[in-house]
Formats: sequence, structure tokens, C-alpha cells
Amino acid sequence: MTQRSARNNMFSGRSEGGGPPGFGGEEGKDDGGAPPQDSGPEDDFDDDVPLELEHMMGYTGRRLGTLLAHPRLSEVFIKSVGSAVVVGDLNDPHQQEFLRGHDMEITAMAISASGSKLASGQLGTVHHKGYGAPVIVWDLNTKRPLFTLHGHKERVDLLRFSPDERFLVGTGADCLLHIWDIQTGEVIFGKKFAKPVCLFQWCDVQAKGRRTQYEVAIGTAVELTMNDLYFDPTRQQWMVDSTVISMPTAGMTREYYCSGRSLDADELLAGSSVGDLIVFKLPSKVYRASVPVCSGGLRALVASKTAFEVFCGGGDGSVKKLNGDDMRWTLTGEATVDGAVTSLSLVASGAELLVGTDTGRVYRMLTSDLTAQLVAVGHTDKVTCVAFGSRSDVFASGTEKGDVKVWDLSDYGVLSETTVAPENGAEGGVASICWVGDEAVVTGWHDTFIRCHDASTMQCLWEIPNAHRGAVMSVAAHSDASLSYLLSGGSDGSVRVWALRSREMMLQFVEHQKAVTQVLVDVKSPNLVHSAGSDCQVLTYDLRRERRTIAHLVSCALRGGFLVTDGIFGCLTSFACAQSGLTPSRCLAVLTEHGTTPLDAGRCLHWHDSATRLGAGARHLRPEWTLAFLGLRCARTGASPAEPLPYADEVRRGVTNGTIPRHLRGFLGIHFRSINRHPPHCSGTRTQ
Repeated sequence: MTQRSARNNMFSGRSEGGGPPGFGGEEGKDDGGAPPQDSGPEDDFDDDVPLELEHMMGYTGRRLGTLLAHPRLSEVFIKSVGSAVVVGDLNDPHQQEFLRGHDMEITAMAISASGSKLASGQLGTVHHKGYGAPVIVWDLNTKRPLFTLHGHKERVDLLRFSPDERFLVGTGADCLLHIWDIQTGEVIFGKKFAKPVCLFQWCDVQAKGRRTQYEVAIGTAVELTMNDLYFDPTRQQWMVDSTVISMPTAGMTREYYCSGRSLDADELLAGSSVGDLIVFKLPSKVYRASVPVCSGGLRALVASKTAFEVFCGGGDGSVKKLNGDDMRWTLTGEATVDGAVTSLSLVASGAELLVGTDTGRVYRMLTSDLTAQLVAVGHTDKVTCVAFGSRSDVFASGTEKGDVKVWDLSDYGVLSETTVAPENGAEGGVASICWVGDEAVVTGWHDTFIRCHDASTMQCLWEIPNAHRGAVMSVAAHSDASLSYLLSGGSDGSVRVWALRSREMMLQFVEHQKAVTQVLVDVKSPNLVHSAGSDCQVLTYDLRRERRTIAHLVSCALRGGFLVTDGIFGCLTSFACAQSGLTPSRCLAVLTEHGTTPLDAGRCLHWHDSATRLGAGARHLRPEWTLAFLGLRCARTGASPAEPLPYADEVRRGVTNGTIPRHLRGFLGIHFRSINRHPPHCSGTRTQ
């Protein structure tokens, strides 16, 4: 088949034969790019109300101890998702509350014994000088912050509440240790160590006169010490007396990942980077045993509250149950999960464990036989693209690591997933994603490939190697009775059209001077496609005429491409096409570095009087400078699309007399000079 004949078949109808849905079909009627009709009444949508966060899916999982079970409520658990703390319900996936106060990824969390307070620490911020890493103490009853505690930089590694909930200790990558008084938020003790503190365990709490004395274990990669924290009435300050715990040989030097105490509180248990469980006797302050448990480091452990049992999570993905004490330990249970275990937490009832892994998975595991049930799944790398199909409860996502997942919003679970290793060692993973019907997901990759996977099984159906001379930055598909094709835009500046069934390239447009950031199929006329690029251009192509027909130029680079609204769906992009009396019927919302600029898919520019929704220059526009264009009806004036532009004379005078700001004058001047070449209801440049 020649390229011309294949191209004609693309418009005349689909090829016969089998294949996944959306790849073939019957003949049908094409609308020929007719002007869109009015889509109906306007939406009652307040564009000044910010969008409300409904749900966060996933679990960061890279940091130790960032998944916690509530010590009093068996159904409540707490996890970190990026810079947010999420309080969820194990029995109801729709129930979530968010604690937002951090501006960087959360690296450490702790919950008090009563469950009334939560502490969270973060990476050092890049938004302020000094790379400060604050710690926020939250009231879990009101879900509000109590204190923001400062003192650490770079990263908070560990947080622990004292058993009586009076103090909070924090350690960080800056080798500092701080102890704060939770009642006042003041630092009562601070010390800088030679190495970062990787172990801190509250032990005995004893009354000493009018004050309370605390015994704590502090460990670094160099040494482990037992310390008495007490208030010195003579110096009127808190003091620490330390005793070094001697190890049997120099080869026993360890970096500790986690710690706990035995049921009788007589032993200190520590997990090390070597993967062994180290046992210390607290009364005598001596080393007792080293029990090999796993490979990859023993990263999490929790001791049972009812028996001499210890649950251990390893870097090899194993969860093991050990029985015993002192030097006698027996393995009584074992299970395996996906990814290295980074968190273990015992639920209030004691019948279940919560297990978190570095692959973003959360499990519920029975303590009796270690049977696991998956609770949550998430991405652990940068999410580069998301896309909905025809259903509003299913969407797909891709990451720079090469993960592709299909999500179900009814229970926030993953329907299917796969990980693809890029060809030729290319970095970047998935760059773009779209749906073909409801059965297949098409992805564009940084390794120049376009790949198609079955949405239910994630089996690879086909792939197009070397689809572009660089990353495939955007993909879009259209499939109906009359037209079926795949659209792609690359970092090489080209826009290419592919036959869905044969994967042959039908058309190529090389109009952009820089990378294409977004391609879209017109919502009314599928023979029209649009592209946005880093060269500040928004272009429209007619596939039947095989040429570019419309060109728009914006004042700054297009970093996010554009969205298309159609009738009642205008509220979905109200941030770009705020209503203010105008009903978008067919509109391109161009996302630029300074904000959003709506453009008509036909040929018109639309400045909106909700200036805060537009670019940096749009905030200077007055309401009377609003323009109406083809496909819009101005309810405020009652004008129909066929009537002259509302306020056109005022805007024209503003261009000529200088009342419109200088940085907008040139663009609007060019824009309005084109009115003389088009009907009154159209304004813009049109390339024939």
C-alpha cells in the first residue's frame, strides 16, 4: 500500500479484521470541520473558589518509619505522601484527612503513646536560605499544627516522643540531636555528634524528687551509649550523663536502622545495616547477641505487646517473626512483600501489622500467620503524565522510571501496571500517555518509542521504534466510524500522524522550531489537530488538506500545552477559561510560564475579565476589554456569535491611544488589524 492510498484509507474508513477495540471500524459520516454548535446552557460554576483536594493515592515509602498505625484506633493509619501527611481509614479508602505544612518531602514521623500528637520532619527546604528542615507537631484531634520546631538542616532522620509525651527528640543528617519540650516548644537539650544519630530509644522513666529522670539509648555508626536525662537544679538546666556500651570486637561496629524494647523492657533490640538483630541487656548495659535475620539491612522492627515476639522487616522484602529473648531466638513465621520493607507498625488491636515498602505499597498483615493484604499502591518516582479515557472513574499514569499504571477511582486501587526498561539505556521513562477507547493505553517515551499496552493486562500490543528523533513528548488518539489515527509530537519539533492499525506514518508537519509540548485532537472536528510548542506557537492542522491552517503566537514559551473544553465540560478548565458570563463551546487554554491564555480553536483570541486567572500581563486588563469570539455567547450583553464584538471599539481605541499597557499593545494591535480581513465575529490570524 502506498503512503497516499494508506492516507486516504485513514479518512474513508477502518480496515477490516481483528485487533483490540479502537483500532478498526465501519464507515461513517464526517462533519467536514463544520463550525461547532452551541453546546447548551451555561454552567453554574464559581471560578473564584479554589479546587479542593479530594484524595491522595500512594505512599512515598523511601524513608524509614513513615507509615504509622494509630495506637488507640485500630482502623486509623498515617502515612507520608510527598510533603503531605495523610490520615486514612483501613476500612474505608475514601476517608482521608490531610495535614499540609511542609514544603519538601517528609522524611521522619512519630506518634505519641496516646495518639493525640503527631510529629513530622522533612528534607531541608530549597525555598529559603539555609536549607532548614523544620519539625511540625500536630494535634491529631483537631488536625492543626501545635508547633513548628526549628534547628535541623539538610534532613530530619528520626523523631521520637517520650513515653509521658512531655518531650520530643529529633535527629538529622547535620549530626545534631535536639530534645524539645512539647508544652512550650523550647529546646531543653542539644548536642552535635561526630556522626549522624541513627538510633534513639526511650527506655525507663523514673521519678527523681520533684522531677522525672529518663534513660535513653543513643547510637551512631561509631558507638552506642546509655544516657540519663535529668534536670540539674543547681544549673537550672537539663543534663545528660552517658555510659558507653562495650561491644565484643571492633568488627561489631554497626549502622542502626531501627530499635525497640522487649516485652519485659529488659532488652534493647536494634536492627542494623548488615541485616542482624542485635540484643543488649539494659540493666547491665552489655551486648548479648547478634542474630542474622535478612539481607539488605534490617530496616524495621516492632515488638509484640503480648508475647516475646519480634517482627522484622528486611531490605530483601522479607517480614519475619522471631520468638525468644537474650541469646535464644527461633524463626516462627515468614512472608515476602514487593520491595524493601521501610516501615512496620502494630495496629491497636495487636492482631495486624502495617507494612510499608520502598515501592510505594502498603500491606495489612496478620500477626498470627503473616498473611498479607494489599491496601495501597503508589508511584515512587516523578509522575510525568496522566490521562483519562472515555470513563471518568479510570485513568492511567506514567513515571520517569518507566512505570505505567491504570487506576480505578471507585476504590483508588490499581487495575493493572507494568514497568518497561527504556531501550539503549535512555533516561526519562514515560513522557506522554493517552487512551485508545477504553481497552488500550498508548505511551510516548524518551527512548523515541511509542508503545501500546492492553489496559487490563498490560500486555504490550505493539510498539513504534524511532517514532521521533528524540523524546515523544505528547500523544493523542482518535478512533470512530470515519477516522482512526494516532497523533504524536516530539522534542524534534515535528508532529506526526500514524495509522492506528498498521502503525504507518501518514502525515508529518514540521512547523515548530522547538520541542512540541502538547498535541490534541479537536473535540468537534477530528480532522483538525492542534499542537503547542516551546517556540511560543499554537498551530492547527487540517488532516484532509494536509497542511497547517491556523497559527497563534503567545508571548512566552508553552510549558504545559493546552486543554480543550467543550460545552458543559468548561468547568473542568475554569482556571483557564473562567466563566464570567461567557460559555466556552470550543476553546484552547494555553498554559504559559506566566499563567493561562484562552484561545479559540477556530481563529480568535479571548481575553477574560477574570484577570487573576490569566498571564502576568492580563492582570492589567479591564473588564471592558473582554472579547467574544466564534462559539461563545456573552450572557452579560446578550450578544450572539454572529453579532459584532462587544467592546471591540474600546479595545481598538486602547491600542491606538496607549491606554492598553505597552507589553500588550503590539500583540493586540496585530490582533485587531486582522478584523478588517475577517467577519465581525472573528479576530485573529488565519493562514490559508
